[in-house]
Amino acid sequence: PTVIQHMNVEKGDRSLRFEVMDISKMSYDSEHFDAVVDKGCLDAILTESHLTFKLARDALFEIIRVLKPGGCFLWYGGAFPDMALSFLWEAKWAKIEHGSIPQFDDKYYYHAMKT
Repeated sequence: PTVIQHMNVEKGDRSLRFEVMDISKMSYDSEHFDAVVDKGCLDAILTESHLTFKLARDALFEIIRVLKPGGCFLWYGGAFPDMALSFLWEAKWAKIEHGSIPQFDDKYYYHAMKT
């Protein structure tokens, strides 16, 4: 919460709002966002242990719930494509693109579009 408070003050831009909540049970209405960006949250959950795979899966389906139809999910991190793509395809996206980020070793991006 301290970092969130700092970011809300530091980044005085009113179009951005930083909040604390459980990624697997967000308080937003369904189909609320045009895009969701994740930089490290799913990576952190997926690297803990096989027991956290359910939490990551719940988080992914929650991301889909808050996305509008045609909305985009952008995931940046260290999850290797073979694991990340099989994980993402469980959610049956309309389209998934991915690639490496050349400036960083072992970093990838995933762009998924909701049907």
